[in-house]
Amino acid sequence: NIMKKKQGFTLSEVLVVIAIIGIIASITLPTVLSGTNQAENIVKWKKVYANLTQVTLLIIQENGDFKGILATGQNEELKNLYMEHFNYIKSCPNVIADDCWPGTVNLGGTPLMDSLSDNAGFIAADGTIYTFDYERSACSLQLSTLTNPYCGIISVDINGNKGPNEEGKDIFGVYIFQNGLKPYGFEDEVPCENNIGLGCSAKYLYQ
Repeated sequence: NIMKKKQGFTLSEVLVVIAIIGIIASITLPTVLSGTNQAENIVKWKKVYANLTQVTLLIIQENGDFKGILATGQNEELKNLYMEHFNYIKSCPNVIADDCWPGTVNLGGTPLMDSLSDNAGFIAADGTIYTFDYERSACSLQLSTLTNPYCGIISVDINGNKGPNEEGKDIFGVYIFQNGLKPYGFEDEVPCENNIGLGCSAKYLYQ
């Protein structure tokens, strides 16, 4: 008898292969999607920062440097200066009380709501959330890790209520100096690791 070569696969073999592919996909797909989402977040953060920088230059051109703009140092006044240059859907005198800021954690999972408890802000038409904390009207707040004193802070959630609402992933920070902006981490004063994430603001802009 002439032996016939076996053709194709049996049903059981096909099912085994499908099961193996499913297991591999369940392991690798979340990592692939996470990497894709983060790449998209970085692109958006670069656009947001570029826009903030342009608006800041306009504010200085119209009003003078930040040391002389706001004598009282009120968060609401600072917010209004920026908001008039944006299309926005909601103004928030207090981003926590007005339910404008999502639950936030750092890279280690620690909640950060209290750090924004008195910030004013607004939600832009594209869903980006901006919050403002005017630290010193004389731009005199000095950190030991920064070369120059700064005036305040802008915190940004680039995709609003969508996740992960985590510093260094979709939440970034900016210092307001007398004559412009700089991202968190621009002098390596805070890291983009060790469960903090603040320094990712500069790392992703400069990479």
